[in-house]
Amino acid sequence: YQAEFILSLATSEDNWSRPITLEAYNAEIEAASLLVDDGDNGILDPGDEAELIIILHNAGGASLHEVQAVLSCDNPDLIITQSNASSDLLAGNSSWEAVFNVELSENALPMEVLELVLEITTLEDYEVSLTIPLMTSLILENFETANFQLFEWGFEGQEDWFITDEVVYEGNYSARSGVIGDDFFSALVLDYQVPYDDSISFYYKVSSEANYDFFKFYVNNQVLVNIAGEHDWTAGKFPVQAGEHVFKWIYEKDYSVSNGSDCVWLDYIIFPARTVVTDISEAPTAPKLNMNINPNPASNKVWITLDAPISEKLQLIVIDQFGKQVYGKSVLGDELKQGLNINLSNWSSGVYTIVVNTKTQKLVKQLIRF
Repeated sequence: YQAEFILSLATSEDNWSRPITLEAYNAEIEAASLLVDDGDNGILDPGDEAELIIILHNAGGASLHEVQAVLSCDNPDLIITQSNASSDLLAGNSSWEAVFNVELSENALPMEVLELVLEITTLEDYEVSLTIPLMTSLILENFETANFQLFEWGFEGQEDWFITDEVVYEGNYSARSGVIGDDFFSALVLDYQVPYDDSISFYYKVSSEANYDFFKFYVNNQVLVNIAGEHDWTAGKFPVQAGEHVFKWIYEKDYSVSNGSDCVWLDYIIFPARTVVTDISEAPTAPKLNMNINPNPASNKVWITLDAPISEKLQLIVIDQFGKQVYGKSVLGDELKQGLNINLSNWSSGVYTIVVNTKTQKLVKQLIRF
């Protein structure tokens, strides 16, 4: 801050006046990023115990001493077992990793936005309160419940799929197609409502008679995977348009011969985002919002706006292709209507998912960073 002073000198002979400008410094703490260290996938999933690492940046020029940070959250799904962090010094234009311990309830919803509040005080009487949104797990099925109860799964064919711990992509469990004979099939089926154009991804492994016994993946009646033979864990990701869909994973055999393990394994399914309505009575009167991302694809910066007025506080979150949160900010709707600029220069190339969370809606769009 440029502080302007007037220096006045008075003597019996004359008076003098001179302007003096002095540069004054203050501290300005902002939350640069939030990392989840759960010893696994870097995502806060239901039942996880994790360290939350909040990287605080002092963008000002003044140093702060005896910095105390206290974390809280009103959502009962999140238990903060270590809520305090401290640092002897946070110099100007420097960063500090404040570490907190948390537990997320096993009953927490996927894609639930938790609002964290970080209260910071210092020896210099500098005080600031930061609101930091944190999204829990993606809409993910990794079969770690050891059953098919997390989603409304259905089965078709002669034998049902089952949970196994013998061949997995990640974690302790995967799903395996049923043990079937010649000319039979085993299908895992899920009806799903997709609110926005998005994608579905999963990992699969196939061990079957090449060219004859096939693993197939359908979205409605369209075959997107059709493969036979020996294939180690492979990632599949497919665009899905808004609307009602039937996802179907099928293993089917021809009339003779069995090779390999004669099955397919499925693991780590990330489903398309879904709209979450917190109060049905609010939904009909909620303004229809649309999120604009410009440019997209983007290189170093991106501009995000909402094209409808909404005055409430929103949470804007960005997650990478592995489901890890790389950005989070609480903003007023009017501010987002004017536009929010995000610096992408430190992000790696790839596909990111931008989520804007309101009281009644979740807006989800993908951003490509090249």
